Amino acid sequence: MSWKTILFGVLMTVLAGGVIYLIVTQKKVAYVDNVYLFENSKVKKELFEKFEADKKTRKAILDSLKLEVETLINSSEKDEANRLKVEQMREAYFYREQKFNEELKVLSNNYEDKIWRYINDKISIYGKDNNYDYLLGANGQGSIMFASDKENISEVVLKYINDKYEGD
Repeated sequence: MSWKTILFGVLMTVLAGGVIYLIVTQKKVAYVDNVYLFENSKVKKELFEKFEADKKTRKAILDSLKLEVETLINSSEKDEANRLKVEQMREAYFYREQKFNEELKVLSNNYEDKIWRYINDKISIYGKDNNYDYLLGANGQGSIMFASDKENISEVVLKYINDKYEGD
């Protein structure tokens, strides 16, 4: 046997071993579009409806107070005795309006956090159930600079999230 044949055999063995190693150790990786999942999930739609209903209720209370203040202002423009009461009601209105806006911001953040916790939990379960080594999240903020569309499993994961939400 010539040294060229032996060298060729060794190289082919190393090459075959390398290919087998790459196949065996290859990780299962895909990505999801986080914004798409958030915007299209049923949990977001349901919680957004609750948020809007709560916002509407609070706005009705605030509008009622505003109407009271305006009515008192119109009825007591020439009445010096009621000016103090009008000023107190006006201050109460502005305080309530500020408090209302602060509470809405907190409520909105709470709903958003709840939605993200739910989605992230279901993505984690989906990844484990489907033997993924990594599920990456694309959010338009530069965490994934490029990914082939064939690796995008957002539709499948959205269906999974929505099915689990209906079943929960």
